[in-house]
Amino acid sequence: MAKYSEPAAIMAIGDSLYQGVRSLSIAADKARHSVPAMVAAALGLPMSLPLMPRPILFDLEVILGQGALVHLIEAIRQVALKNLDAWLKDPVWSTEEAFDNLALGGAAITNLSADSFDAYWPTIPGLRDELAANHGSITDVVTVIGKLWYALNACFVLNPSRRSGTAQSAASPIAQVAARKPATLLVNIGSNEGLFDAGFTGSYDTAAKASIAGIPDKMAALAGDLAAAAPADCRIVINSLLRPRFIPNLYPRTDPDTFPGPDYYPSYIAYLGGADSIPAAALQAFDDQIAGVNAASKERMQAVLGARMVWVDVYDACDRFDGKHYADRFVEIPSAGIRLRNQPLEIIFGHFNRGGISGLDNMHPTVPGYAKLAEVVLAGMGSPQTLSIDDAYAADTLLQDLPPSYPLFQLEIALLGSLGLFKGI
Repeated sequence: MAKYSEPAAIMAIGDSLYQGVRSLSIAADKARHSVPAMVAAALGLPMSLPLMPRPILFDLEVILGQGALVHLIEAIRQVALKNLDAWLKDPVWSTEEAFDNLALGGAAITNLSADSFDAYWPTIPGLRDELAANHGSITDVVTVIGKLWYALNACFVLNPSRRSGTAQSAASPIAQVAARKPATLLVNIGSNEGLFDAGFTGSYDTAAKASIAGIPDKMAALAGDLAAAAPADCRIVINSLLRPRFIPNLYPRTDPDTFPGPDYYPSYIAYLGGADSIPAAALQAFDDQIAGVNAASKERMQAVLGARMVWVDVYDACDRFDGKHYADRFVEIPSAGIRLRNQPLEIIFGHFNRGGISGLDNMHPTVPGYAKLAEVVLAGMGSPQTLSIDDAYAADTLLQDLPPSYPLFQLEIALLGSLGLFKGI
């Protein structure tokens, strides 16, 4: 059991890709198979994981598994209220005093030094009342759900014993790194500075470009925080941002009959979340901006962290698994006789038909997708290993039990996404 006062062999900070979020949901079965958990296990290192006693507000996969829904947001609202009340009744959330994986779904770069239990816990009662009153528009309801989702998640991950007025309850992820002095620190952050929203909504607009352009400055500041917080001999492993065209949700506007390889399809669409076409030139510009941001971030962080930093080129690795653009690139599951690709998940009468690298939101990976990311991180660390893809598939509760109501969910979530909802989740 991890103690807040004890050093850690390995810790992780970051966003949803390191918490194990799938289908816009956070639950123990997902946290258990996060990338940091897989990396630590492969290296033979102990890692205390944030295995929550119940999902954070809701689990979309469970909701959809219970049958077809016409009013998805209202169903989520009702589930979230009951779920939150159960969280509030618990005097203590975990037997673990502290967690080694402090990644938070939806976190931006500055959240790593600003967030704490004390910052979010006082906001939860008011947000709960606002959600219960339900006097606003659908947009208002989703906004409140998003704020509660993040606040409750941060409170649980950063202070599972629920004790207020302590050093831990006031500590950010960076401050907890300073307190626990890990020998290895895994970092994945930056996707919520415009990349995730543009990938989900398909809006690579002026606001997205400006937000993304600010990433190197924020990463340079983060490097300074990491240099001050982590021990002098700590190995700090930092991931680049992924390549936008790899995102499963960005799909050719019409079903393709050929694969363009290194080239682009004529136009793309946000499969969930948007209706406007994204011309090939715009998606290539998106790729080029992220590549440039990665290069600048690496250079500026290296200047601060020096030999302590290990840079993992996730952008480059995306091409190795890009089954959307290459016919011969996929993740094969021998035990199931299927091939997973970075295409929108397609379920027909409860049976797998297409996709599978990502979950119901076409953004966050399934366990096999996370396993491949973990392999990329391990290789970047100089410890290349092949993880069992059959074990990863068997551990994925979504792929093992596909919801028959998913096609109806697609219609509703696409409409809601076109209105700009779920931004930042």
